[in-house]
Amino acid sequence: MNKDPRRQATAGFEMHPQLSQQEREAQNLDVWSLLCFLSAFMGIFLKYRVLVWVSLVCCCASLANMKTADSGLRAMTSSVTLSVMGLFMAYLGSHQIPLLLVPVIGGKSDSC
Repeated sequence: MNKDPRRQATAGFEMHPQLSQQEREAQNLDVWSLLCFLSAFMGIFLKYRVLVWVSLVCCCASLANMKTADSGLRAMTSSVTLSVMGLFMAYLGSHQIPLLLVPVIGGKSDSC
């Protein structure tokens, strides 16, 4: 007597229907645009200039990888605008150094 609880006779493979080219393109996410938004927001809020430049590079990569000219025009303009706004805020904004960027070197502290 076989004590295996699985029934091999009823086991079958689930086949997914084949998607058309348009459905596959609709399911693909624009990863470069997502990275552009995330790095722009982090760069603006944390005042990291490097993240804003990464956002601009990701924005250019997203523009280069667009399949059609009309797809995502509103999202593309908002990501370009956000990246350029981040650059302006990083270089022309207040020049205070965020507390996260102040290094502790030499082990000296002002509290003593």
